[in-house]
Amino acid sequence: DENIKSEVEDIIIAVENDKIMGFIHIAEEKTLSYACFIPHKYAVIVDLYVQEAHRRRGIGTQLLEAAKQWAQARGLDYLELKVLAENENGIQFYRHQKFNMVSQIMRLPLNGSPHKARARFGNETFYDRTNQMTVAYSRLKQMKQT
Repeated sequence: DENIKSEVEDIIIAVENDKIMGFIHIAEEKTLSYACFIPHKYAVIVDLYVQEAHRRRGIGTQLLEAAKQWAQARGLDYLELKVLAENENGIQFYRHQKFNMVSQIMRLPLNGSPHKARARFGNETFYDRTNQMTVAYSRLKQMKQT
């Protein structure tokens, strides 16, 4: 509900026959107010996911294009995202979409922990995400009907 009502973030959902095929979560951000930064606003892609069965059909590109339009309509300077190093398909997709690497996150494990960034890229993760999006999509449809 918070994301649906927010003026600084949005969730754009790709739907076919009332089934969610994918989504993009985008949020407006601004630079920290330090003297060494030139102040500006930009958009962060919080999450972009397309169900595996629907990949390579242009849905990710369409969702990304919708996010670009969302950011441009707000006068934002650029899109930014984080992608896990092991997500080779995601990295390849973003490079194909003309994203450039501008920084790198490095970690030093403490207390002997081999803690890496963790994510699941299978149907279970999509199911969890899609389930959340299905609930949000249903609420949005109800809001539009009233």
